[in-house]
Amino acid sequence: MYAGDVLLGAKLDAAGASLTMISPHVDELAADAKTALEEVASTDPTRLRAALESGGQAATAISTETSDLREALAGLSGDGP
Repeated sequence: MYAGDVLLGAKLDAAGASLTMISPHVDELAADAKTALEEVASTDPTRLRAALESGGQAATAISTETSDLREALAGLSGDGP
């Protein structure tokens, strides 16, 4: 095994772990979006507001974590067009 393979493997393992951390936020965002759509026509906007707020927080977490992941993978072999 080459040293570069070991380094690449470690970075890809870390990327896999990052994706595992992002996944629950994606599930949360999907559930919040579904709730928001269900509540759009409701006369009580409480659940709609809560779903939008929670979904916004999930989207922010996804954005931050994917940005961190993108930076961690930058420069690896195969990065680029």
